[in-house]
Amino acid sequence: MKIPTSIDGYDGKEEYERIMNQKEPEENKNQTSVPEFKNSKITKSDYLKIPNSEKVISKFEIPGYNNLTWEEAHFKLQENGLYMPVVPLFMTHFMNVLNSYNSKGRNPLFDASGNPISKKETEDIYLHLIEDHIAVYGKKAGAWTWLDASFKEENGVMKMLSEHRTIVKNGNKILESQKIENLESCLTEDCFSDLKFNSQGLLTTKSSSQNYVQGKNIYFWYPRDMGVAGFCADSDRASLDCNWDPSVQGSGLGVFAVAQGGL
Repeated sequence: MKIPTSIDGYDGKEEYERIMNQKEPEENKNQTSVPEFKNSKITKSDYLKIPNSEKVISKFEIPGYNNLTWEEAHFKLQENGLYMPVVPLFMTHFMNVLNSYNSKGRNPLFDASGNPISKKETEDIYLHLIEDHIAVYGKKAGAWTWLDASFKEENGVMKMLSEHRTIVKNGNKILESQKIENLESCLTEDCFSDLKFNSQGLLTTKSSSQNYVQGKNIYFWYPRDMGVAGFCADSDRASLDCNWDPSVQGSGLGVFAVAQGGL
């Protein structure tokens, strides 16, 4: 079973500015404000704020979540008051990290307590997302994480299912999607893409150069029927893959965790 990889030629500035300029309530404009989290057990220094969101995401894949299928990862996260990142949220986080690193300290990352992240830690987080840097599980270096999206073709129309939640039906635990959308226009070939996204977090523009440039582009495996989403980075490239097999398991494949703010 293929597990994906890729990035190329766009600095992401336009997309980053679009994200950062989105309107938000006045009370949320202070980056150092500290929301209350539904899961009070998280160690806030292990999580990062996401622009224009009440959610925070773990700096790296969280311990003890490798060797799980996509469904098993969902179940375990939710049992612990956490969630798998949906694609647009993860790619917003990805762009925030890239632009923070490239700003050379002018746009710092903040942890869940509102404290700025050091330059060295920002570099580690950045490199982990674009190459084989830091092995969270065993010897498999680079980011390897499930994402909360599955794809299903119905009557010739591709659907994107996300925000999966655990329910019990006839005594069995199952996942049920809380959000089903028609797939927006995105690339329909596997290729390196500029860092331009639609609102579903999917890539839209093929790179003029089909070579990997760290922090400048990403490889995109376009959505297929019955596939699920994942993100990975290794020595060859960083990739957003929408064709992972949900039943695959791996010692190096884990998951970033999202904690929800608010009461």
